[in-house]
Amino acid sequence: MFNPGEIRAAYVLTKKPLPSKPPNLNDVVRRVAMHGWFLARKGDGEPGVKRRRKDNKNV
Repeated sequence: MFNPGEIRAAYVLTKKPLPSKPPNLNDVVRRVAMHGWFLARKGDGEPGVKRRRKDNKNV
């Protein structure tokens, strides 16, 4: 779903080091959402599908 450049960008934008092995899809989606509106707090749960679609247009 994400190409290597998009994965790298997601980690750079959240100022986290790129992992040595490829991250799973959920990790990349969370990183993209954290760049926009998702705060990733303990009780927040996972980002929703509708919101992901809106935010992916901006990234």
